[in-house]
Amino acid sequence: MLRKMLIVATLATVAGTTACGSSSTESGGQTLRIGITDSPVDSLNPFVAQYVLPLSVMRNIYPYLVGYKGEQVVPDFASSWETSKDGTTMTFHLHPGAKWSDGRPLTSADALWTIQTTLKFAKSSTAGLAFLLNGVTSASAPDDHTLVIKLAAPLSTALAQLAMLPVLPQHVYASAAAGDGSGLRRFANSAPVVSGGPFALSEYRKDEFLLLKRNANYYGQRPKVQAVGIRLYSSGDAMVSALRNNEIDQAKVVPATVVDQLKGDGRLRVSKVPSADVFVLGFNSNKAKPEHRELLDPRVRKAFASAINRPQLTATATVGTGTVIDTLLPPSIGGGWTATGVKLPAFDPDGAGRQLDALGFKRGADGVRTANGHPMSYKVRFVAGERERQFESIRNDLGRIGVKVEAAPSDASSFVSAVHGPDDKYLDTDLFLNNWMSLYDPTLQLSVLSCGQLANLNDAGYCDKTYDGLLQQQATELDPAKRKAIVDRMQQILGDDLPWIPLYARAILNAHASTWDGFVTSPYTTDFLSTNAFADVQRAG
Repeated sequence: MLRKMLIVATLATVAGTTACGSSSTESGGQTLRIGITDSPVDSLNPFVAQYVLPLSVMRNIYPYLVGYKGEQVVPDFASSWETSKDGTTMTFHLHPGAKWSDGRPLTSADALWTIQTTLKFAKSSTAGLAFLLNGVTSASAPDDHTLVIKLAAPLSTALAQLAMLPVLPQHVYASAAAGDGSGLRRFANSAPVVSGGPFALSEYRKDEFLLLKRNANYYGQRPKVQAVGIRLYSSGDAMVSALRNNEIDQAKVVPATVVDQLKGDGRLRVSKVPSADVFVLGFNSNKAKPEHRELLDPRVRKAFASAINRPQLTATATVGTGTVIDTLLPPSIGGGWTATGVKLPAFDPDGAGRQLDALGFKRGADGVRTANGHPMSYKVRFVAGERERQFESIRNDLGRIGVKVEAAPSDASSFVSAVHGPDDKYLDTDLFLNNWMSLYDPTLQLSVLSCGQLANLNDAGYCDKTYDGLLQQQATELDPAKRKAIVDRMQQILGDDLPWIPLYARAILNAHASTWDGFVTSPYTTDFLSTNAFADVQRAG
């Protein structure tokens, strides 16, 4: 309790707040205090991080060649760019005179080093970012504010990929890239972090809070707030209580159960937007897994999908605000990428039971089925805090067809390690609950389940060469209709193999004090795609 009080006191001191939490700080700015519950920080290392909160932090502390404003790719560190007639050369014109937060020059040399280093160790330490350079063969920097990127072939996804690739300070990371580059994955990136974006990360306490201070050297639009303090709460109720008590100014992803109450509070404003956040029940799909190999059979997975009452699960977990989905690309991302012809089995527990009967998996005296000589009893791994309600619903549904599941909650970092298993061999885990953000361009979400992302983003250990071939094909298909057909086919492959059972896409429900305005409305939990998302946030009036 004392430690928690100290954290709140620290944020209040940095903000320059009084008991009312409203006074100004230096340079005429103020501190925006944000609360969040369900987006942990697994790592601040850009080669390792997978969760949306650290991605959002990186969006604010590092330069990106391009970014997003809504669904449109817009300039960021590159003020403009052009592509050659043959589509294989992209030339980016960078902001001249830019600096890192420590005063060192921020130039094309940093962007070049980031790209070359990521390509150099693409099959090892930098694989977590290397897929963002799919199709890139080389890069060069003719001068300090020009970057030239060469492509193997015209690439429909080039800008979308680069919009997710941070430009890193060479003078900070170079030593970690020595030798075989293995130091890049171990790089702690501890606060304070040398930054080049609109903010600099000045302080971080694991599972407690992050403090971002405005970067005086930022090349772009100066944010109106002096700092952003992000507090991590263990529960939605605690976060909402903090909002009502004026301890924070915005609550990210508030529980749907309290929305009506918040709307009735004249001091608060509530926003709702369909989310790109897809929740899934995943299977370990590594064909070499030694135990519970029945889970590799798509017929078993489809029986599980039939047994789970996804409409009821969605209604319960989201209090009626979510949407049942059948693929990993939800309608909220726009662009018509959702394959409408892909449908999961309808809720039919009796049919699911008959399917398992037909496979010879009979119930024992305790009601639990036996498969290949062992009980159909499995652990379900998930990040503790916001998955228990999902797990209980799934446990009850699977229990009705003679399948027993046991909860295995952990923190975010331990979850990734457990799902991948020792040495990233995917040998131990059976089932897991996870969620992924589907971006405006489908390539990055589709890439998660590719062979190239094994030991990195791929949480299922899934690898299918046909799927991977289509992933590359759609990226180079410039005809929108033909590309859509390829993406649809990829979704159908996943619908047949079911490495993930898509459950639902929730709505994002945010609340903020009426004394603030200028927030970005986005289908993404922490606005991690928006270029300078806090640029226009300010005290109302």
